[in-house]
Amino acid sequence: MPSMQPSQSPRRIRWWPAVLVLLLAVSALAWVWISPADSRQVRVMSSMMVGAVTFLLLIAWMLFVSGLRWWQRLALFAAAIAAIVGLALSLEVREVSGDVVPHLSFKWTKRPDERLAQDLPTASTAAAQPAGSADTTATTGNDFPQFLGPHRNATVPGVTLARDWSTQPPEEVWRREVGAGNSGFVVAGGLAITQEQRGDDEMVVAYDLLTGEPRWSYAAATRHVSPLSGDGPCATPLVAPQVEGGTVYTLGATGHLAAIDLHQGTARWTRNVLEEAGAKKPEYGLCTSPLLVVRDVTEASPDDDSEGEQRTEVSVVVVTGAGGDASLVAYDAATGDPRWAAGNYRAGYASPTLMTLGGRDQIVIFHGGSENLTPSRDVTGHALDGQPLWHASWPRVQRTSQPVPLPGDRLFVSSGYGAGAKVFDFAAFGQEAAAGDESWAPPVVWENTSLKAKLTQVVYRDGYLYGLDDGILVSVDAETGERAWKRGRYGHGQTLLVGGELLLILSEKGVVALVEAVPEAYNELGRFDALDGRTWNTPALAGPYLIVRNTREAVCYRLPLG
Repeated sequence: MPSMQPSQSPRRIRWWPAVLVLLLAVSALAWVWISPADSRQVRVMSSMMVGAVTFLLLIAWMLFVSGLRWWQRLALFAAAIAAIVGLALSLEVREVSGDVVPHLSFKWTKRPDERLAQDLPTASTAAAQPAGSADTTATTGNDFPQFLGPHRNATVPGVTLARDWSTQPPEEVWRREVGAGNSGFVVAGGLAITQEQRGDDEMVVAYDLLTGEPRWSYAAATRHVSPLSGDGPCATPLVAPQVEGGTVYTLGATGHLAAIDLHQGTARWTRNVLEEAGAKKPEYGLCTSPLLVVRDVTEASPDDDSEGEQRTEVSVVVVTGAGGDASLVAYDAATGDPRWAAGNYRAGYASPTLMTLGGRDQIVIFHGGSENLTPSRDVTGHALDGQPLWHASWPRVQRTSQPVPLPGDRLFVSSGYGAGAKVFDFAAFGQEAAAGDESWAPPVVWENTSLKAKLTQVVYRDGYLYGLDDGILVSVDAETGERAWKRGRYGHGQTLLVGGELLLILSEKGVVALVEAVPEAYNELGRFDALDGRTWNTPALAGPYLIVRNTREAVCYRLPLG
């Protein structure tokens, strides 16, 4: 007769704490995305924090209150630890989106730029140009010679684009792989020139505008690595056709400044601005594009009765970010000899720009913040000889978008991360600001969060500002700061105003769109997919030729003209 043993009841798992944790996580995510927030970046980072806390709470539930047997708890815990260690050993973040969403890659896979050939031509083949190639011996009025175009303000005049891309679609001219980097293209002398990282070399490469074939390259043995901004150089070159028959100026992410012959690709002179200034490389590298400054100088004469000799001084101005009055440095454009140094602030990611404010020509820079100065000096103006003129304060966030001059001696400044925008008034600058008194601060006309330009460039047309507000296109009244409309999600891309009436937008995902620049309503006229992958590089438009790139490839399109 079998023995009558009491049966052992199965162990009951306490599911309700885990369910409660998941419900709290869902509620927290809903609060993050529904409630007002400073920016999408804050929402994304808060969401990742909620996910991490939820995971830790579920681990605690499993170990201490789940009701599982101890060997089951330990086995699941060991499996979770093994999975985390395995992922950490096999995956890495090589780049993030503009909203700080990480893009993961296997550690054992080569980076795309490390697979590219290094044997690019090092001298121009202009003497034996293939059929259909561009003439590299001349520049034209359609050139795109510097960061953000002819006037360094993301505006391309003199080009009238067709408004109907359905009947006249853009035509792809060429496409090719390029090295890593967030540098944009410039176009001059039939060449499309950019900076890119290929393996251990930071390179300047000139491609034929019409064929895409490399014509010459210049290499510096240096590499910048950043899992957030991406590897490689991020500053766009500058072309000065009037210097020595044509010179290309490039500033690398680690401070390598080079003056390169436009037609031959040979270096005329080089300097390392970080080493010379005793400055540290910014977190995302030096991303500010060189600026050409031309000014007339009157030299004192030994004869007191003489008016002195006049000459024209051509300088290349770059940001070093060093303290001790060496943050903004000018070099002789032809020889590379230092001319002047000024400023005491960290390097930001916006480039110096020439403007006229309060009746005075000056260099305006939105930089990385002042060193131990109160009040903080974050937007500053310098005379063309480097003399400080004025300052304005800004919240402690990254600064990338360019300041925009407005009619009536006003200046628009914007940044992301919830900081928003301000308009400063310089009407009284000429009367109130004493020469050399950098303590003068322009009054604020208005400030709000209607346009938070993180990586994009804002443009002005007929009383309204147009730009990407945390990735969504907006039209804002420049006089009042009121938003006219907000439509069209393009991510943290780039914008050009073409012909004074159309916006050419390159989205963060590589889509090119054509939008009317009017305050009445948002109207997208056409779009096409140009690139695949994260795209932060600024586009270049030279006549009908649009050149766009990201960290992996470049493509040239011929846009239909109106």
